[in-house]
Amino acid sequence: MSSVASDAYSITERRAFFLLCVAAFGTAFSLPLGRAAAVLSLLLLVVDCIRSRRRLAFPPVAWGWVAFFAVAVLASAFGVDPARSFGKLDKLLWFLVIPLSATLVRTREREAHLMRAFAAGAGLLAFEIVVCRPLQVWFA
Repeated sequence: MSSVASDAYSITERRAFFLLCVAAFGTAFSLPLGRAAAVLSLLLLVVDCIRSRRRLAFPPVAWGWVAFFAVAVLASAFGVDPARSFGKLDKLLWFLVIPLSATLVRTREREAHLMRAFAAGAGLLAFEIVVCRPLQVWFA
């Protein structure tokens, strides 16, 4: 990041963005790493929003997630096995990355950093699949 662009962001927001990049990188090959980094990023962003008295960005696509989540809750409540269905609703919390990303990724530069982080994670996964696994099989 250039020094001019980075000066516009608080240290907490820069850390939240870094963790969002870690989440994008990690999600490609480790969902627990991606989830943990996304949650930490969201927590830091909420702290930053409280300190700076600003709101999370909530793009129109996020309202689609809210509607989907509401339908999922109703379907779980009135479905065949509510206990089992409610236990799986936490998987929909991944969609919290929508307002997180919309708030933190406001420039082309940040978008490029985030895409490079995901590409690096996907590249690491591809390396593991294409190089490491065949070697493991060869030596097994």
